[in-house]
Amino acid sequence: MDMTKPVSRRTVLAGAAAAGAGLAAGSLLPGSVEASRQEADAVTLQFWTNHDATDVPLFQRVISSFQAQHPNITIKMTNETSANYDTVLIPTRAVSGSLPDVFYNRTFATADRANRGWTLNLNPYMQKEKFSTADFWPAEVAQEMWKGEMHSLPYDFSDFGLFYNKTAFDKKKIKYPPADGNWTWDDMRALAKQFVETSGGKQTMWGVDFGPVAWGWPTPGFIMAWGGKWIGKDLRSFNVNTPEAAQLFQTLQDMIYMDKSAPRSATLPAGFDPWQSGKLAMSVNGSWATLSMRTYIGKRFDWDVAPLPKGPSGKRPISPAGGAWSVAKTSKHPNEAWEFTKFLTSTRSAEILISEPTRSIPGRQSAVAKWVSVARSGKLPPEHVTVFADTMKAAFPVPTVPYYNELATITGNYVGAILNSKKSVKESLTAWQNAGQAAIKKYQF
Repeated sequence: MDMTKPVSRRTVLAGAAAAGAGLAAGSLLPGSVEASRQEADAVTLQFWTNHDATDVPLFQRVISSFQAQHPNITIKMTNETSANYDTVLIPTRAVSGSLPDVFYNRTFATADRANRGWTLNLNPYMQKEKFSTADFWPAEVAQEMWKGEMHSLPYDFSDFGLFYNKTAFDKKKIKYPPADGNWTWDDMRALAKQFVETSGGKQTMWGVDFGPVAWGWPTPGFIMAWGGKWIGKDLRSFNVNTPEAAQLFQTLQDMIYMDKSAPRSATLPAGFDPWQSGKLAMSVNGSWATLSMRTYIGKRFDWDVAPLPKGPSGKRPISPAGGAWSVAKTSKHPNEAWEFTKFLTSTRSAEILISEPTRSIPGRQSAVAKWVSVARSGKLPPEHVTVFADTMKAAFPVPTVPYYNELATITGNYVGAILNSKKSVKESLTAWQNAGQAAIKKYQF
């Protein structure tokens, strides 16, 4: 009999028949051996999230459901809202050996934290239960592993689409970007040129913004869509200086300075958002942006989303990243922490935490149908919201690496310099590769 579950009247009567009603009833009284055993089995898990206050009730729903099914486990949740959660809070607690049992992780931080011995290898638990990852996005699984070991389970996953201003297209009587995604970057470049407008010697309208290419984690997708390389299979070589990467960044630079179809962020007035202001026809942005766009665009213009155009390789420039759940290696209750982590990443939990509030894309593919249904409810834009889930299937599976943060900073600096100045692309790629390679050599793994 499972002693963690309430004893039914039927069970008590059966016990009475076998051993005497007085003994059976007495074994359930406070202070009895049975009550002491239940108290000994009771476990409290520390659980950290790093989310908006509006997400807290959603987590509480999931926690309540879990505790109802596991009455011996109490979840003590703390929503750490610090902007330094990843860079200061987690490392500080990890070094002192005081990480919470289960905590919010980032897919691109998995390797670093696993390599430092901060997170628990989940393979033994998964193998014992034959726990399948088939319902997870393949590109996300690649970012949750380190040296063949799974060190986190998915929360959400974010990719990109091309948002476009339907009102601007209608005004110029230009056909919308293809919903089936059958187009190339060259097609989009030609399209963007048609929206360039100036007034009084100043530019007042742009065709497209591709700002995410400088964010760090989306950069590899763009480079590989052009046929270039990123990190070698041994994870120790950085190979950004290729003819394909040069073609990519020269194209982007030319769109800014030659075509003038893309805005140069450094020259825009402070606080001015071309897309929000209706002065930008197309914008590369993430799946998570859907909800906020509905709020800040309102009824100022009609908009939708289309698949990103394909690069010269025939693939779209998408290298996603997302949130995940990890178990601290120092947890005194790894079995219970595993049970809770499993529950957090279940289909129903994903629907509650991601699909129903339409946050990004659920880490489980089985929760996407609910996400699409909610996103389409009320006939709110974008009409083609399924773009994000559809294109995720072919996303580049960029592996997580221990030196991600440093390489991302280096990448952002060099890409930003290419896009915001007329620096030589070839010289920039050479310096970028040298800086990246030097950074990698500092890490032991």
